[in-house]
Amino acid sequence: MQTTEKRIKGWGELAFVLGTVLLAIGVSLMEKGGFGMSMVTSMSYIISLGVDGLSFGTADYLMQGLLLVVYYIIVGRFRAIHLLSFFSAFLFGITLDAVMWLLKGIELTSLWSRIVFFAVGMATNALGVAVFFKTYLPLQVYELFVDGICERFNKPLPRVKTCFDCGCCITAIVLSFAFFGELKALGIGTVACALCNGTLIGFYHKVMDKYIDFSPALPRLYEAFAKWKSAEA
Repeated sequence: MQTTEKRIKGWGELAFVLGTVLLAIGVSLMEKGGFGMSMVTSMSYIISLGVDGLSFGTADYLMQGLLLVVYYIIVGRFRAIHLLSFFSAFLFGITLDAVMWLLKGIELTSLWSRIVFFAVGMATNALGVAVFFKTYLPLQVYELFVDGICERFNKPLPRVKTCFDCGCCITAIVLSFAFFGELKALGIGTVACALCNGTLIGFYHKVMDKYIDFSPALPRLYEAFAKWKSAEA
């Protein structure tokens, strides 16, 4: 059994950076695969396709802003610290647009290359979510929503994540028909994500807990966030 002493320490802040980058890479690779976007990002992707001049990243952080309002309604409580999750969403949107720009020249012509890109993207996306859940820094609104519902209603993470993803998938279908009158950015890959993401995230958590200690490398920053959370508890 892996002991705490043998784990890599001080990843509390790095988890935030890695989560942002991994999520952006995962989403971009899935978009290149062309089998449908993940349930969470399919909503903002469809909106970006339907609104001229609106980038994928911008549509995504605007969607997360709306979701934050819904989150406050469900939990029945406003906490100012959660507004930082919108800032995290903004950083992700910028990163996503940057990665999409870097990959724009790649054209996948074979079925196998599309399958590989999508499969790697789906696994990377789930890893990004799992890493994000380990940081004490502000989660993106998507992760905040799932984490908050788990805490508020005492439900297991994989189950809540799967239900959340399926709800996003249904919303994306509605948006797709509203904008285009047909399905866009949704496909067999979207279904695969809806069914597998919760399980993948749970698996990644178990593996990371064995080898990584997500304690803060910057204790003063951690203490500042802890005090803010306590003040609003």
